[in-house]
Amino acid sequence: MASYRWNEQAGRFVNERGVFVSEATVRSVIDGIADAASERLARASERLLNGELPLGAWQAEAQQIIKLAHVSAAVLAHGGAEQMTFSRWGTIGPTVRSEYQFLRDFAQQIADGRQPLNGMLTARARQYGQAARVTFERTYGQDQQQRGYRSERSVLSSAEHCAQCVGEVGKGWQPIGTLIFIGQRTCRSLDRCHMEYRREMADSEAAA
Repeated sequence: MASYRWNEQAGRFVNERGVFVSEATVRSVIDGIADAASERLARASERLLNGELPLGAWQAEAQQIIKLAHVSAAVLAHGGAEQMTFSRWGTIGPTVRSEYQFLRDFAQQIADGRQPLNGMLTARARQYGQAARVTFERTYGQDQQQRGYRSERSVLSSAEHCAQCVGEVGKGWQPIGTLIFIGQRTCRSLDRCHMEYRREMADSEAAA
């Protein structure tokens, strides 16, 4: 997103003509971050399965991949490195530490045999990369609420989606915080849906 500028009031990127960059363009960037992390984690896991990488080295490499993905996602959600403050950098830490704990549990399950050394391990590792998308959605949503946006709605992706995602989309515009958030639905970190925000009251508020 280096060629774009950030409009802090709107919480949107703008191009050289001052036109808002499409949501699809921004989503393609965060998808790229998550998918690249998933691929790197899968490759590391294949090396683990092939005996080319000890478990400790696999865990250390996975930590680096996870940290980079979540930091990149959060920075993008805030509008780029120029928008980062000491406070904003600080909020990334708890997310990364939480992911590290999940990874430690994963590694322990590998060590004691509860996690089979097969393709299931690689598939599970991929999900840790996809979790970066959840960090983006949560961070962006919190910022939009602080900017005065009052309503949210869930938007389906072009990928496969769970019944819970379909149900949340069907609710339309709702007060912020009403809908089940991305990453907390049945499809968890594999959820490719996203949230949209507006400053106007939700339809449900206006009818009350």
